[in-house]
Amino acid sequence: MKCKKCNGEWTPPPGKSITVCPFCAEPVAKITDIEPTDNVIKTLAQQYGDEVLLDSKLTSLVADTLMNKEPQLFKRLRLAINEKVPKKLHDLKSVSVQEREIGIRHISSRLTEDYGTEAEKAYEIVNYFGAAFGYEPVSAPNMKQSYQISQTEQNTRQSSQSTISKIATPPINSIIKFGKYDWRVLDVQNGQALLITENIITTRKFDLKSNRWGSGCEIYDWLNGEFYRELCQGNNNRIISADNITGNNPLCPESKGSEKTRDNVFLLSLDEVCRYFGDSTANLQKYSITENDFYISDENDPKRVATHNGKASWWWLRSPGIDSDYAADVDFDGCVDVFGSHIDAVMAVGGVRPALWLNLGET
Repeated sequence: MKCKKCNGEWTPPPGKSITVCPFCAEPVAKITDIEPTDNVIKTLAQQYGDEVLLDSKLTSLVADTLMNKEPQLFKRLRLAINEKVPKKLHDLKSVSVQEREIGIRHISSRLTEDYGTEAEKAYEIVNYFGAAFGYEPVSAPNMKQSYQISQTEQNTRQSSQSTISKIATPPINSIIKFGKYDWRVLDVQNGQALLITENIITTRKFDLKSNRWGSGCEIYDWLNGEFYRELCQGNNNRIISADNITGNNPLCPESKGSEKTRDNVFLLSLDEVCRYFGDSTANLQKYSITENDFYISDENDPKRVATHNGKASWWWLRSPGIDSDYAADVDFDGCVDVFGSHIDAVMAVGGVRPALWLNLGET
């Protein structure tokens, strides 16, 4: 806490309240008198200014207020503080209302995906902090309505899949069966098709030490080793090796991509996910020069949504994130996260959607 009169600072012991400044005896508000139904974070910001939300002492202040009165709320607030939600929200003060809403959705989705927090609770706690900055609340998406495949689309996909073997060149966005997986056709060139699995097939860490795509990267070695061998059973010479170049992170060119790699199976890059799911390339170029825009969200978001075990989930890209500890990804709601997820955080087990080039001589 900080005294507005003498600028003295102190940290109240957990579970105790200090009503006067220990340096100049200036009275301070009794934070423990706040009703449990009040927004404690907003009250603290009004009393001490927004800067208290960025202070390392915030957890102690919240504990002093809520630990014994509202233990469940305290746990959720502490998680949000540990995940730097106040700092992330503070960074949205200078952006437009529309960009701020996208940012709030991104922050909320991270709590949902990384910690298993229910979407409604994640949005509730982020909005709880957002109110302290004067932000309008953002509603949690209707997951069932927004992110589950409609029955009509399922029927269309099944119909497309059942007839695909009868045509020489499958249409873009059609679904074909290869191995034991369903694959979406992203591109067709000279009798070869670029495919990506329709769903997330598993979840894995990116790597333990590096975000550089290529041999030695844990997820690269698994895709081009165990997974590739599984696909090749009974499908010899169908998969075509591709020369891939993985560019630098557009927001931070110092976060380097990889030299040309020869890949049998790979993850999509930032450029590819923006090019093949609708066309968000222009937005990728725009976001690369805007300081506070870490993710791309547009009308193509629903096309990038993928599910794992029937639930919308986030999935890895092979491009580097904002620094060497992060790799780019696509969020559960289809936003492209240029900032990225930590490659080896405790809960950073992202979805895997393998991609490959397939010889269409047989389907």
